Amino acid sequence: MRSPEIPDRATDRDQPSPHPAAAADYAPLPAEWGLESPVFDRLAPQAGRVLSPHRSPGASRPLREEPVAKVRRPDTAAVGVAELGNSAILVTMAGRGEFLDRRRIDLTRGLPTHPYHHEGSWAVGRYLDSPWARPISLADAVALVERVRESAGRGARQGLESLAAAVPLPITRVAIRVCPELPPTTQERIADTRAANVADSAMYREAARGGLRKRPSGP
Repeated sequence: MRSPEIPDRATDRDQPSPHPAAAADYAPLPAEWGLESPVFDRLAPQAGRVLSPHRSPGASRPLREEPVAKVRRPDTAAVGVAELGNSAILVTMAGRGEFLDRRRIDLTRGLPTHPYHHEGSWAVGRYLDSPWARPISLADAVALVERVRESAGRGARQGLESLAAAVPLPITRVAIRVCPELPPTTQERIADTRAANVADSAMYREAARGGLRKRPSGP
């Protein structure tokens, strides 16, 4: 059986169109409506022009292109941060997707890397049978955590200052993992086994975030 004939709409497509979807998007209104077709201004991203169709009922003519001024926003950079122990991996991209920089920075040097999970746990009696465990008081463990936190903050600021000086664009956006909810005090985090297992990672993320907030905005 022969398929039914589809009405020929070639009359709307005979004229060249500056936009590939123009004929479909701007079909004229039926003449019997007695209305003029509405005027639509649509931005053609590649041409940087406004397409302004002015069609009378039943008429078929190409859309008129009207040059418009392009508004170009200044390009900026975004940094993705992933903590890795007491280090952080920084990947910097331009706003248009161009790769700019990848580097690893040390947040601390010469200090224990996991003071919550190791020294803090030993202070409250966890993991004492591990071969690397050593005696430490809870007060000393809390003080150690504070020293590591301060050192990580300095390391983050220094590393991010170097990054900002090296990339050619101002850094305006940062992506970093959200920290889990933890007890408010260092001592409470040490006492809570679940919190102690993730508190070191959260501490380094907080240090990197603090360094990013205080970073210079550009080279």
